[in-house]
Amino acid sequence: MIERFVARRRPRWERLGTLLDRAASPRNRLSVDELDELARLYRLTTGDLAVARRDFPGDRATLFVNQLVTRAHGTLYREAPAPLSRLWRFMLHELPREYRASWPFLLAAFALMFIPLFAATLAVVVAPANAEWLVSPAELSEIKRGETWFASPEAMRSVMASIIMTHNLQVTFLALAGGMLAGVVTALVLVFNGISFGGIVGAMFAYGIGDQLFGFVSPHGFLELSVIVIAGACGLMLGKAIVWPGLPPRSVALQAAGARAIRLMFGSLLFLIIAGLFEGFVSPAEFPWPFKLAIGLCNAAIMYGYLLLVGREPKAPRGIIRD
Repeated sequence: MIERFVARRRPRWERLGTLLDRAASPRNRLSVDELDELARLYRLTTGDLAVARRDFPGDRATLFVNQLVTRAHGTLYREAPAPLSRLWRFMLHELPREYRASWPFLLAAFALMFIPLFAATLAVVVAPANAEWLVSPAELSEIKRGETWFASPEAMRSVMASIIMTHNLQVTFLALAGGMLAGVVTALVLVFNGISFGGIVGAMFAYGIGDQLFGFVSPHGFLELSVIVIAGACGLMLGKAIVWPGLPPRSVALQAAGARAIRLMFGSLLFLIIAGLFEGFVSPAEFPWPFKLAIGLCNAAIMYGYLLLVGREPKAPRGIIRD
């Protein structure tokens, strides 16, 4: 029975396999007639698979036909590659809107990072002895000697830029991935980084070299800290979906939050890369800090002008109601 079934249909299965091999090869293009034949053979083979599953469910021929139909379906119904226009639309419309829609999470992430940062800075400025609790002994020893560790030689700046970008990416993805643990790790990453950076800032001002830190941080700091806050907001989105999904099932809420977080984080990586380049090449350069501050403010104005203003729908004239 199975032998007769296979013998009658083998020629069209082999022909379908040949067409699929040709369609998968970048050198060959199927003609219009061959595409029509491929679709016709796919429909016939789908019928063969239904019969085989009914009459010969455990036979190797059924497995072969199932694999053939799966290949044909993937060839006929695969999505076309996303065009450049889709990426352009994402950057000009979807990313800024996603950022603005995430303001509650951004505000929470900002508070988790910057309240500890300002508190640690103030604690060390008021009582420099507190730096021993917040700054590593090696870094504190350098600060007390009036030395800094961030003035890299010009020949090493490309290497430093790579190291800095890698570190920033690690912190960013840790803040994002921490959301999968109910947002607890995300909150800890934000608070820890705020305390750590605040302790260093306070120590450098307490020991009279705050201007050097200010000059170094200005060109890249606005971008870098902003992206860390965005990553924290993405992690908090995931945490909320796990702890308090609302009306939808937790799996649905988590899937939606994950999609939002990936879009927001993917679009923000460009700013993080730019921040790493500025930190590696511009921040260590020897020119007055007011110029570095101007560079940093320009970077911040461009970034927030894009995130807050781009992609807004034009206002409808009075008397016209939009659907």
